[in-house]
Amino acid sequence: MESIAEYIERGSSCYAQSVVSQVLETSRKIKEFPLIGRMVPEIGDEGIRERCFVPG
Repeated sequence: MESIAEYIERGSSCYAQSVVSQVLETSRKIKEFPLIGRMVPEIGDEGIRERCFVPG
């Protein structure tokens, strides 16, 4: 997470903060609702999900 934030910070520190906050919030939701998100069809395992968001 730190490396991602540092990379994004090169363009905008405000944007980097926003992305980190969104990723952390998404991970909290996954902890509460482990089956949230789309099952990854290439893997075919119900327990492996993907969660996408548009940073902003």
